[in-house]
Amino acid sequence: GSERALKRATGGGAPQPLINDVPADGFLLRYFDRDGSELEPPLDSQERAAVRTMMVTVQVSAPHPDPRVDTPLTSELSSTVFLPNPAR
Repeated sequence: GSERALKRATGGGAPQPLINDVPADGFLLRYFDRDGSELEPPLDSQERAAVRTMMVTVQVSAPHPDPRVDTPLTSELSSTVFLPNPAR
């Protein structure tokens, strides 16, 4: 359902589903400074200015199409984002 959807809002519009079947703990953002040290949220303004890379992890979990199988199908993808113009 929509409670398991990762949503995206642009231009002040209403949030729209982006990825479905995301469990409550299935979206994670991790922040790192220029030395690769992880910055733990919540980040204050000084820590936000120090962010140089972010790791984004999304997991999806859906019921198995075979009703005899109780284990859901899951998939996870992680990507590292390098900020093009970090604060100086």
